[in-house]
Amino acid sequence: MKNKILITGGAGFIGSNYVELIIENAEDQIYVLDNLTYAGNLKNLETVSHLPNYNFIKGDICDETLIDSLFKEYQFNKVVHFAAESHVDNSITGPGAFIQTNIVGTFNLLHSAYRLWMNGPNQLKEEYNNARFLHVSTDDGLLILYCKSYACTSSRIRLFYLQRINSCGCSGIRYD
Repeated sequence: MKNKILITGGAGFIGSNYVELIIENAEDQIYVLDNLTYAGNLKNLETVSHLPNYNFIKGDICDETLIDSLFKEYQFNKVVHFAAESHVDNSITGPGAFIQTNIVGTFNLLHSAYRLWMNGPNQLKEEYNNARFLHVSTDDGLLILYCKSYACTSSRIRLFYLQRINSCGCSGIRYD
């Protein structure tokens, strides 16, 4: 089975470089989901936009209905989650966006993956035995020292992610 890989935040600097790297395997279908806010730019994906295994979807991970419909329609078996609010200056002037994107958006992705891939806790559906969810965070380290709302968001994501992974029996890796 070829992989159907959802890459969130794929029009950002790091996400787009990952897309360029992974799209070389023509067997895999790549679906880039990006809301094209201050960090995302379609110009970052120009080198791959012509490829038949590349698909771009403009959308917000905070839109639960959209996320559910994408998982149902495309049956993703891999998720690489780059989408996040990350600039510390923005966390000071607009902390609500961090809560929505970094916590609610991440929850929406995890919950949709759980509903598609699992029959229940510790019960992966057979067709999703090789399903994987990778959450990549790029700047949790030093920024936590500067902004309490950002630190709260980051630590809550870590706690939620670890609880979700442990409760459903999934394996997961989180890179900071």
